[in-house]
Parts: sequence; C-alpha cells; structure tokens
Amino acid sequence: MPELSTTGEIASFLDVNQFQPGRTQFACGFFACAVVKSMSPVGQRPTQTVQEMIAEAEQWYAQFDGDNSIRNMDGMSLQQLYNLLAQIGLRYRASATNSDLLRAWLRLGYPVIVACAENSIHDLALGDAIPYPWHPTGNHIITLTGIAPGDNFLVRDTANVTNLYNPDSLRPGPRRYDAAALQLLSATVVIPAWLPVPPDNFDPLKETFVPFVPPGWRDDGATLTAPNGHRIVKGFREYVLANQWHPANMPLQEEQGRNPLEESNPALGGGTQQVFNWTALEWTPARGVFVAWIGQELLRLRADKAALQTLIATLETQVNKSSV
Repeated sequence: MPELSTTGEIASFLDVNQFQPGRTQFACGFFACAVVKSMSPVGQRPTQTVQEMIAEAEQWYAQFDGDNSIRNMDGMSLQQLYNLLAQIGLRYRASATNSDLLRAWLRLGYPVIVACAENSIHDLALGDAIPYPWHPTGNHIITLTGIAPGDNFLVRDTANVTNLYNPDSLRPGPRRYDAAALQLLSATVVIPAWLPVPPDNFDPLKETFVPFVPPGWRDDGATLTAPNGHRIVKGFREYVLANQWHPANMPLQEEQGRNPLEESNPALGGGTQQVFNWTALEWTPARGVFVAWIGQELLRLRADKAALQTLIATLETQVNKSSV
C-alpha cells in the first residue's frame, strides 16, 4: 500500500464543484479529469487552484461538446475521456469494473475514474443514502481515490452538493461510497507521473510491479547511478524509475538549484533542475517533478544570446567612435 494522506487517500486531491452558474450541469467527466490532473504525491500541494480546475474543465467541455452553456447536456463519452486524458498528458489503462480489481489498483497508488449509474451511488456518511438533491436517473463519473473501511471507496465526487444552484454547497471530500451498491459501467485507471507505467497485461490482483532500472544503471533504493557516474535522487529518481527511461538518456550533472528555474517562464519561481542527454527534469514545491519544456527554453536562451551579442557590438561601436 502506498503512503496515504491524512484523509486516507493515495495522493493529494482538491474538491471542485461542477455546477457553475450559467454553465452545463453535465460536465462530471471533465471535472474528474481536472481532479486527477491537479493531483500530487502525498505531502505535496495539488498543482492547481480550484479556480484553475474550473476554468480548464469548462474549456474542455466546450472543446469536446461544442459549448458549455447550461443548455448543453451532451456529457462525456468513454472515448472522449480517453482523448482528454491523453491531451492533458495523463497515461491510463482501461480496466474491468470488478470492485476487487479496482481496490487492487488503489492499493498500488493508482486512482480510478469510473462511470456508474447515478442512482447506485450511496454516501455512507449520509446514512447510505443517495447524496444528490435531485431524482437521479442517468449516469455519473467520479474518481476513486482510496479505500474506506469495510472495503468501500473513498471518492472525489464533483456533484455531491446540497444545492444544485449554489457553487459553495459541495460537501467536502473524500466521500465514503458504498462499494457493494455501485453499478459500475466503466473504469479507467489513471497513472500518476510519479508511479511506474504498468505493462498492458498487468494484473494488480496477481502481480507486483517492479520499477524499471535502465540497463547498465545501478539503484540502491535511494540513489540511481548512471554509467557515467552522475547520480539521481529523491523525486527525480522516482520519476526515472517510473517512466521506462532510455539507458542512453543519462544525466549530465547532479541536480542544481535555480531561481528562476526557467528563463523562459519566470512565473515558475525557484526550484531544482537536472539536465540529461535528451531532456531535463525539474521540480518546484507547487508542481512536484515534471519534464522541462526544453525547446521553449532553448529558444529563449538563443534570443538572450543574440540580444547580448547585439549589445556588445553596439558598445564596441560606441567605444571605437569615442576613441577616434
């Protein structure tokens, strides 16, 4: 079982209400994607604010369904879910809807987005009752984020509100939902950036996933050492082991503190960076570990170099004129 948060969840999550004034009331799948996009490892802050999550979810709905007005009731198809997860850089695995299988994924640290019959959702904190202030007849998409006592599910549900028209009425999560009552229609395992990518045929009920150490590299459980002698530790090590790292993509230095972290994006603030043959890994307290946008940074540095060369040429010209 992975490290759990103080709420018993496998990562850090934020609550967000899908019912925004004047907007569609059928955006549950898009808000579920916002929940998993903003998640971070236990002990770290989620990577986005609630307002940023709302803005993106509404934007995605309009992108996939034409507009996000309150008249639009198109919702989200399973293929749209897959397409959006890929668009926002989250890998996933389609899963069977067996509850034991989903609990096995959660025990390994992987959240699961599920679609289910809305009238099968029962909130144990509300006396095992349906939590919605309307008569549920359709389907709904929620995110499983942990295991509650009695083999029930901890859930982030963006529609668990007391008032459909009050954006401040969302009950705080995680909610405890009755696993036996859920009528699951689909299940999609989301692979956090800090965890290994399981093989396509991986069965969490039977197997234990072993992190991938690139051939020729050494790992002692705390330090990953490349053949060139450079070392990778902490979050950068976890990321490399989790992402089928190519053995030729070796680090060119140990991690370095930088402020600003990127010349091309000073809003990131300070953090740490480790440069590899083909890319760079970066870390900030707000975002955790992520892959740097090397192309953007390279173009900014080239522009800075060109501007500096122009300045030097101008100063040399002025000096030469003044010495005549």
